[in-house]
Amino acid sequence: MLAKNLAEKIELIQQCIISGELDFANMQWVAGSFKQVCQLEDDALGLACIREKITSAKQALIKEAFLLDFMRSIGLPAIQFHSKPFKIATGQYAVILDWVSDAVLIDVKDFESAQNKLFSLAFGVTIPHGEGWVLQKNKIEEEVKAKLIDDESAFGKAQLFAERLHNKLLDILNVSEEKRIMISDLQLMVTQEGEVFIIDPVDVVEIENINSGSLNNWQYKSIYDDTVLDNVDFIKQLHDGKNMLKRSIAWCASIMAAASVSELLEIVLNMQPSERAPARKPTSLLKGLMGRNMLEKRNKEMRSQSSLRQSAHVIPSRLDSVRPFAELNIGQMSEESAIVDLNSSSDHIVPLIFSSLHIDNASDQENYPPIHNSVYEAKNRTSFRD
Repeated sequence: MLAKNLAEKIELIQQCIISGELDFANMQWVAGSFKQVCQLEDDALGLACIREKITSAKQALIKEAFLLDFMRSIGLPAIQFHSKPFKIATGQYAVILDWVSDAVLIDVKDFESAQNKLFSLAFGVTIPHGEGWVLQKNKIEEEVKAKLIDDESAFGKAQLFAERLHNKLLDILNVSEEKRIMISDLQLMVTQEGEVFIIDPVDVVEIENINSGSLNNWQYKSIYDDTVLDNVDFIKQLHDGKNMLKRSIAWCASIMAAASVSELLEIVLNMQPSERAPARKPTSLLKGLMGRNMLEKRNKEMRSQSSLRQSAHVIPSRLDSVRPFAELNIGQMSEESAIVDLNSSSDHIVPLIFSSLHIDNASDQENYPPIHNSVYEAKNRTSFRD
């Protein structure tokens, strides 16, 4: 298949797909809840199609293309659709889009899964989801140590990966705050080189305080169709996504700050399970495996380190690009939040720095405005609509 440029190549591919000349039988599809995606012959292109033959499928793809186009226009690393929606031989709607090779999907709503995947990218070691890490902690530690013995540069490579990813995620956060937008259902494709691409947005909303004298006059408005969004669950999901993005940035910073292999292992192997779930009592599995004495010993160690953490962030001076946690609006650490009380129903079991990151604090009011209904002028729009 010869083409003079990308536009011709895409047109030829689309014609082959519509005519049925391109056989999907031997293609490997990656299936999501809404779409399925496969890589085309060209390494840089893929095909995404709506899984169900529904009447709203075409409009859903048009909206997604518009949102991605908008995000790229303001400097966010969103993937690109290279065609308008069209029907394939099966009757489903599809688009030709960027294909990101050798990447993992990071859903920022699930921080535990995200940090496990990121660590796997950095070291090539799989960390089980949930409390399975407790059962395999020694095995994971030995695997990481073996990697470092086999490759003396592995530790430096992991920190370089964390630095690149930190900067990319921080760019997303900074651009979003500067443009006063929030992304619904933020999902990222992350490569082994630390490159980041935004995919599958449900919506992008603009936030504005229509009465600067009051915190109760914030408005959330879709950049796609100017709809004012006031659903409490939807708005909470927006803020949860932003919180998790900040946690991912802090995770990268902690990896960058590790001065030795043992410090890095301590950071990674003691983060599980994460704070993605609401505050809860430690499970019987954790109590039985870790034991009261172990937890009490760790609490004493953290109490002795707490004052140091409050006065000096663990950020390496050799990495000027790293911003301290306070500058990320993540919040300050406190001795109380680092202590695990087995008799309390509202304590996290997250031993290190992430147990102490207060995301929704008073200083973050500007970044987390309350709900309000009203109308204001929409800002600049891009034009990927029919």
